Amino acid sequence: MKEEKYLIDLLQELIEDYHSEIEKNSPSLPDLYEEQEIPLNHLLDDIQNIIKVDIDSIEKLLEEVIEDRKEREELFDNIKIIQTLLRLNSEKQTTYRLSMEQLSYITTFLKKVKLLMKKKEDERIEKREKKIKLETICEKYEKLLNCMTNPNNSTIISDVELIELLLKESNLDSNERRKVLISLMKKNQKTYENILTNKITKIRLSDKELEKIFEKYGYDYNQFTESNKEYLKEYTTYEDIIEKLKIWVNCNLPIIDILKEGDIFTHLLIRIKSSSLEKMIKGIENTTLDTIDLYEIIILLLIDSKNDTILNQRILDFIKNIKYLESIHINLSDILEKDKKVFYCNHSLLVRNISILKDYQLLENELNHKLLSVIGINHLDEIIDTFIEISENTYPYLRKNPWILKELESDKNLMISIYNSERSKDQLGAFLKTNQDLILRNNLEESEFIPYTNTIVNKDSYDSIIEDYKDREEEYKYQPIEKLIPFIDENNPFLYHFDGILISRLKVERIYEILVESNYVLQDSLMYAITYHSLLNEEEYKKIEKVMERVL
Repeated sequence: MKEEKYLIDLLQELIEDYHSEIEKNSPSLPDLYEEQEIPLNHLLDDIQNIIKVDIDSIEKLLEEVIEDRKEREELFDNIKIIQTLLRLNSEKQTTYRLSMEQLSYITTFLKKVKLLMKKKEDERIEKREKKIKLETICEKYEKLLNCMTNPNNSTIISDVELIELLLKESNLDSNERRKVLISLMKKNQKTYENILTNKITKIRLSDKELEKIFEKYGYDYNQFTESNKEYLKEYTTYEDIIEKLKIWVNCNLPIIDILKEGDIFTHLLIRIKSSSLEKMIKGIENTTLDTIDLYEIIILLLIDSKNDTILNQRILDFIKNIKYLESIHINLSDILEKDKKVFYCNHSLLVRNISILKDYQLLENELNHKLLSVIGINHLDEIIDTFIEISENTYPYLRKNPWILKELESDKNLMISIYNSERSKDQLGAFLKTNQDLILRNNLEESEFIPYTNTIVNKDSYDSIIEDYKDREEEYKYQPIEKLIPFIDENNPFLYHFDGILISRLKVERIYEILVESNYVLQDSLMYAITYHSLLNEEEYKKIEKVMERVL
């Protein structure tokens, strides 16, 4: 109960903090700019509308955009004169004409207004996006709190990413982390209808038998709760429990306080196979991980695996991943601190994605925390290809902010929104460096991209071949396509430049390589490789087609 109360109190504090942050990022009373926003917008349409903008507000707005006092006062004085002349023309039907010098002051003022509007719009979008992100996490915390406090809530707690975030945000020491994990395990154990996927048919162990076994290995069986005793009697065998306790004690795994961590220990003794436990222990030998680290990883594995089939597969992945990460000199301590889920994510996907990150020079020396979140993404190469084809801004941004790949995977509309923003003639681009956050200045609902349906004759056959190759583990050769070498972008070797249209070079070489290996290279194969998953409108597609006609 102490652990549960500790987690509940922790969640309540975090939720209060989130509500406070959400409030800070919610719309507040309009500031001076917002009060004058409509007349300022009208001013951009017609300079005559300057008479509708309050002169005192103009003075204060200029203070925001012009630092030099002399320059600011000169512009303000001239704006006052211009306002007076235009107002007389409007109200008294006079015919004053603005001089070239006065028109230049108006031009300067309009530029300053545009800058201010851009700045304010960025601030609003940043606050709105931050608020949405905070609300999403807060909602997850609230659901977790409800799960912990509502006895009728039968949800299995399995969101390991949220648990990791909770542990990081709370800045807990090892004992406090353990309390949180224990309370989660207790909650899950109450919720499971059956700990095991398949019930063992056997003669039940007696309390006396279990007392002797646990006593031999330094544990007091009677400290287990009655429900945990029942689980152990129902789902373990005499030989199995001895073998696991022997491994646990002889391999210097943490001494368990059964009064505090009996639920976890019960769960572990029932669900983890002896052979798996031995392999996991052997796997961390000669690494920076110790048995205390392993214990915490095992707890997360148990929380994150809803049945024994998933659990056993993830244990196998863990053993392979540790060996592989060590072989390529990846710092295991960073993973332990930032994202333990990487240790037991699908092994083939881990190997493939690290290879992809290296191919695109996103991973050079070490797997830093920015890259950890993208390791488990499916079709990572395709997301990178589509993203870097959007504009010349996207690859440099990706180098600095690789975490955006995770956002692009989870939010299918985000790629289109970035595409729209980068292609808009009225915008400077989607990528502004503000606290390393992505600022999007285009609303998806306003202009949704509709891809062009191309006319590649053999497309269905190509699609089928590529689908069969998507999960292959061997590395690609990325052999240059001679006819396309002249089109490699001089500023970015990862891109082809076809008459102003950017195409991922590695994508083209990868897709073409697969078709060559499949002995299925036809007349339109190269066009298929170039346009595969690209965001192209009809005009752009036709441009590439014409370039290819010249090349081929």
